[in-house]
Amino acid sequence: KDGKPTRWLDGIELPADAKVGMVDGKLQVDSFLVTEAIKIKGFPLKYWEPEENISASVYVTLEGVLDRLRILSMKLADWNKSWTQEQATTFILTGQTPWVEFIEISALAHPNNQHVMANRLLLSIDPRSSVDEVTAAFRWGRRQFFGDTGKSRTSEKNQMLTLFYAKNWVYSAKKRGRRDLAVEWNKICDEISGWSSHRAISDWKYDPNTGLGNFQRDAKSAYESYLTGRSLKIGA
Repeated sequence: KDGKPTRWLDGIELPADAKVGMVDGKLQVDSFLVTEAIKIKGFPLKYWEPEENISASVYVTLEGVLDRLRILSMKLADWNKSWTQEQATTFILTGQTPWVEFIEISALAHPNNQHVMANRLLLSIDPRSSVDEVTAAFRWGRRQFFGDTGKSRTSEKNQMLTLFYAKNWVYSAKKRGRRDLAVEWNKICDEISGWSSHRAISDWKYDPNTGLGNFQRDAKSAYESYLTGRSLKIGA
């Protein structure tokens, strides 16, 4: 028997016989409800369940037999870049070479979807894959991880408005007046038109006296539209 799993609660090691569970959405350790803890951490051994065809994991005892298996599988997966840790564990235990997909799909998401603009869909593509296979994989991954993404493209103006709104309205600690922001926006448009042949940029400007309502409305609308389909689906 390998022993009890080694676990930490916010950096504090729990007793080996501690019973950990969830009660009404709150973490319970033995008979105590923990309301202020940030996270519980352990050493997970990742493996594959062939009957269910899913990935699974279990916390292991530090420096135990399963912990040595965990470390070996991580090293093997790091050496063979096309294998996951689950596949490496299966190979060590069974000797069966894992089947490697031509296109592997995953998602990189910010915790709790707090900064969805940083979320990404990741494709690991075999160079022999066809364009149609890559396109189909991308569409499947987008539906699987992010659902309805809305419009597939965003105009250049709306991209700039999105970043401007995020910087000056959403994430700015210092709130500024709409007129000052409109003047800054118009200055950015003038700078771009100075080195760009895109003549329509002059139409992106707003009157700092009469166009403030339209400016804020357009910026907010561009930002909200840009966020559509970027949040990781629940359960994905």
